[in-house]
Amino acid sequence: MESIYHNFIGPFIFFPLIILILLAFILPKTKLSKHFKVTEKYFIITNIVGIICSVLGLIAIFTFSPDVVRTYLWKIIIIPYAYLQMYHIYVMVAKKTTQIYDEKQEFNTTTGAGLTLGATILIMGWIIIPLLKNNLLEIKLIFPLYINSVIFTFSLITLFLFKRA
Repeated sequence: MESIYHNFIGPFIFFPLIILILLAFILPKTKLSKHFKVTEKYFIITNIVGIICSVLGLIAIFTFSPDVVRTYLWKIIIIPYAYLQMYHIYVMVAKKTTQIYDEKQEFNTTTGAGLTLGATILIMGWIIIPLLKNNLLEIKLIFPLYINSVIFTFSLITLFLFKRA
């Protein structure tokens, strides 16, 4: 069973990402490039998917503990969010600029990123360290927990700011 994880699931996660990155520099040079844009609907969907994927990842971390890392489950769970974020590269290459959001989305994303940085410090200090000290969390689960916490916090704050404004 262990060889299935390392010989199939690992490459299943890795190779599509490499192909998508390569396509990011090929597809925008085709006629499809005129269709690449980040709409308000896409922005909202991306953040909702981020919240869902990270919550599922956090649930998996505490439900399946060490198996989450061994079986690549935490990576599989965040793939939809990673693919949605990868699309931003397509838009940037097609438009030849990094300014792909409107002013409201740009402000919400920047504010969300700053607030996520502060929240991540609190999460590390007030949640992860006590979990480690009480042996409720294994060391190899720190990175998956951190990534899922960051995705959850960023998506939630950004979506909240976007909907509130």
